[in-house]
Amino acid sequence: MKPTVSANRRFATTLTGLLLFILAQGAAHAGGFYLPEIATPGSVGTAGAANPTNTLDSSSAITNPAAMVYLEKDRAYMVGGQIMAPEMSFDSDIATGGGSDGGNAGDIAFAPGFSYVRRIDDKRSVGFGLSALMGGGVDYGDDFVGRYQATSAVLTGAGLTVSYGYKVNDEVSIGAGLTGVYTVFEQDIAINRPAALPDGEVSLEDLDGWDPQFTLGLTWRLNPKALLGIVYRSKAEIELEGKLKTKNLPAPPFSLLDGQDITLEFDAPEVFEVGLRYELDANTTLFLEADIERFSQFDENYLTIDSLGQTVVLDRDWDDTWRVSAAILKRSGEDLFSYGIGYDSSPVDDEDRTFDLPVDEQFRLAFAWGREINPESRWAFTSEYIWLGENKIDQTAQGVRAKGDFDAYMLIVGANYERRF
Repeated sequence: MKPTVSANRRFATTLTGLLLFILAQGAAHAGGFYLPEIATPGSVGTAGAANPTNTLDSSSAITNPAAMVYLEKDRAYMVGGQIMAPEMSFDSDIATGGGSDGGNAGDIAFAPGFSYVRRIDDKRSVGFGLSALMGGGVDYGDDFVGRYQATSAVLTGAGLTVSYGYKVNDEVSIGAGLTGVYTVFEQDIAINRPAALPDGEVSLEDLDGWDPQFTLGLTWRLNPKALLGIVYRSKAEIELEGKLKTKNLPAPPFSLLDGQDITLEFDAPEVFEVGLRYELDANTTLFLEADIERFSQFDENYLTIDSLGQTVVLDRDWDDTWRVSAAILKRSGEDLFSYGIGYDSSPVDDEDRTFDLPVDEQFRLAFAWGREINPESRWAFTSEYIWLGENKIDQTAQGVRAKGDFDAYMLIVGANYERRF
């Protein structure tokens, strides 16, 4: 026999359904959550073009474990970091709820990077890596024209990877990696109240969780000058747990919801990547790369208030994306220079884009400079400019319409130290 539900609890359950519907108009992640830049010269300095065929340093433990077997020394490590400074300025055309455009909503972030590879014998290598797999954020302020979808949203995601590479023969190697993905997410949303009353606020706080993801890699030396790399990264079923908080809302009934445990679930999509490295001459190497990212798997997000068993499904209408990139690596004495360019397609049409996740197509321009300190060590400086698209938005949330577009770009600068011994 089911227990009797009190009138207050029935009312709270009904209210929860409405509140979840409002939250679901904005609950997900800040932009760009698969980063080809993992704080290494081979990723930042080539706009990601060298990732699947990078046999030059230990970051292959993260990008393609099959490439680890080509390292010249028995052991190698790389340590470094990158600063990501985005500009996300909204320009409104229509704002029926009033408010400001929010200024620069981009959050500056720092992402560390570390990788280590050890050769077991002539055929086998093992590796370990720490990288920022996803990240970004927006903070528009409480008076933003689109505040009823989001006033702020922040996502950080780091991966700890262990990997294994095996050299099948002189032409082919294979590898596999297992990554523990740690994700943290928070979001604030304004609640539209009658005209005489100030806005309320609902927050998703301290949502975090660990989830597994695996990588399979292959390299194939087509001839002495050409190397093909293929990488598959699996889908990760992300589940984050945190708290629901309310502010400036009537209590009761909202006091029944404040502090409730909540769960946010979504799929980080699988990726298929292929790359080609070709030695044009003794001092010049060409990198080409392309991938497909299955962002249609991210399409449905699930938000639940645990104690009441109330779940809402948000259908984001996202599509699969593709990326292409190319880079040149040149050696001049003790110096290494790389130049890269890349393009990412948009996962979402203009009519479906939301303020919590204002993602569009992206163009990348990259440069890196490295210098050999001695035969065993090297340092490098990296930089990249990313144009983040126009991010056109026309959304109505809680009866209020906001329309416009963004002036959006991001600068990345980083530094690394590498040792091989």
